[in-house]
Amino acid sequence: MGYVLDFVVSGHPNVAVISCASDQTDRGFFKFTRIDLEVQILEYLSKIVGPDNYTISFVNSWPRDCSGFVIYTKSGGGRLTTLKQSDAHAWSAAKQLVAGATLMHKHNVSHLDIKPSNVHIPPGGDSINQ
Repeated sequence: MGYVLDFVVSGHPNVAVISCASDQTDRGFFKFTRIDLEVQILEYLSKIVGPDNYTISFVNSWPRDCSGFVIYTKSGGGRLTTLKQSDAHAWSAAKQLVAGATLMHKHNVSHLDIKPSNVHIPPGGDSINQ
């Protein structure tokens, strides 16, 4: 199964959106990082089952010699800042952000960079993240 590079995320030169060549709705983020702890935290948070887990769904990571890790996460919609009617989603997004941050804090994890461009919306648009 082949993947295509859709675009590099503006302001995030180490993050790209990729999609399956045969199914454009199967999309995710491809990120290059040198921080092993980031990989471990994503793996840990993805294993938490519950209705308040609005964190990014971790799929896989691959170590790269001397250059860190490649992380693939599923989230195929867009960012909160790209929604055409973002005001209509504001209250729902705020509740989900607080629930997601609370879940992370219960597990001794802090995000450190919550901002509108880091809030991802799945294709259905019914929640911040799947």
